[in-house]
Amino acid sequence: MKRIFSTMEDMREISAEPRGGADSLDASNPVVKLYCGTLTEAREFGEAARLYRRAFNYDLPELSLNANLLSALGRNGGSSIGVQRDFPDGALVGFAYGFSALAPKTHKPFHYSQAAVVDPSMQGHGIGRILKLRQAEVARDWGASHMRWGYNPLFARNGHFNLDSLQGVGREFVVDYYGRPHSDRAIVEWNLRDAADRYDEEHQLPIPDDLRDAEPATAVADGEGAWIPIPSGIVAGDHSEDGTEEVRDRLRTTLSDVMGSGLVLVSCRRLGPDLSVYRAVPDRGGAL
Repeated sequence: MKRIFSTMEDMREISAEPRGGADSLDASNPVVKLYCGTLTEAREFGEAARLYRRAFNYDLPELSLNANLLSALGRNGGSSIGVQRDFPDGALVGFAYGFSALAPKTHKPFHYSQAAVVDPSMQGHGIGRILKLRQAEVARDWGASHMRWGYNPLFARNGHFNLDSLQGVGREFVVDYYGRPHSDRAIVEWNLRDAADRYDEEHQLPIPDDLRDAEPATAVADGEGAWIPIPSGIVAGDHSEDGTEEVRDRLRTTLSDVMGSGLVLVSCRRLGPDLSVYRAVPDRGGAL
């Protein structure tokens, strides 16, 4: 792993308190040291590909990663980022990769983040944030001012991370983004140059309590914007999406209508243990 960027600490220490079961972390070790940097060796590319398959439960060969591609990305405008425990020989516990791209309508350049994955046993310790911040550094180093990526809007936890933690903006909703059924994606855009939070008051705005009684995945108008409640328990990386077809299809229609009308997604926060709520409002600028 080649650690070449200096605007962020190369090492982070986290508590070893288990958060995902007995196998999450070694509780006998009070501190786990994490190192983040650009992947450069064949062994690391192979480990990244295995982590990718494991985290997403991808068994089909066509959904696997090509190690040569990861190497080429790191050398030619893309990103291939890893987080390791106990550098230099520790296990890879986080991985992200992306590439330089052009906006279809304006041809303005940006960095597209294809995926960011964290070992299931170490989720909830901020590794995803480390990956994104490092990937942003790489993108800026290549000259990008914005980053984009897609995520499944059914996953409330991902929505909160993308929209509230990183302060990205959901600017587009695409049905069957990957050309296969049920691969709908919300497209997030993250301004890497603008430090101001244009939607700060929306992130702080109290969620109306009566949304607990609203039909999931439907839009509830509020001022110039709308609230969209969804279940909180649908989580990426497992099979909990099974049995949610009705909510999934309703959310597809709702987001197509809401975002097609010009609103953007700016927040996804919890309202109780089983319900999260999206906030959609008019665009306030800062886009690519």
